[in-house]
Amino acid sequence: MKEMQTISHDPLTDRVTRAIQEMILHGEVMPGERLPTQHELAARFGVGLSTVREAIKGLTLIGLVEPRAGRGTVVLPDALKILNNTTLMKANLVSLEADQVLEARLSIEGALTRLAAMRATDEDIAEIEAAIDEMRRSVNDPAAFVRADLHFHMAVARASKNDVLMQTYYLIQSLMEEVVRLADALPGGQERAMVNHTQILEGIKRHDPEFALAAAERQIADAIEFRGKGG
Repeated sequence: MKEMQTISHDPLTDRVTRAIQEMILHGEVMPGERLPTQHELAARFGVGLSTVREAIKGLTLIGLVEPRAGRGTVVLPDALKILNNTTLMKANLVSLEADQVLEARLSIEGALTRLAAMRATDEDIAEIEAAIDEMRRSVNDPAAFVRADLHFHMAVARASKNDVLMQTYYLIQSLMEEVVRLADALPGGQERAMVNHTQILEGIKRHDPEFALAAAERQIADAIEFRGKGG
């Protein structure tokens, strides 16, 4: 197996996830074969074990790999089909209007947020709080702010404990990234995002689905309204 390049550290889990997907797509690890051990992946990518574990957890949820006792993490038979279908889906979706993506966000993120408020564990809440802190530290770095914003939404998605919704959200994340970038870049966009995201977190911490949902809907409504004003 050829040596992989060390990947950058922003955001770590998503980059490790993409790197493992590339390993599968390029035939470095075939369906039925084992991934390198978590320690080997951590050393190769220059990240901690917790980051590798989180990446593998996400890949397990979308049906690419399966950790097996005594065997390590095995690439599943349909992994290539899933990855190729995902690539095709993204290629077909990129031509959609931003307003349609925002409407999809309203439906999907609303459901994920509501479920997260009902089901989030202390560990989930800690990850969402970490994403908020990351957003706060990145207010002077637009690209880093968008990455932190997406980290927040993926953490909420994981907290929903609904694999179907989470997989759907994962599939359209690349589209979400562009819409989030545009919304955050509008005048006052970061400030509004910080207020709304903090209130989403508050609703999840209080296990108040309606409060969290209202904040999520407000954030997306802001994006729709200010996109119109921004042209």
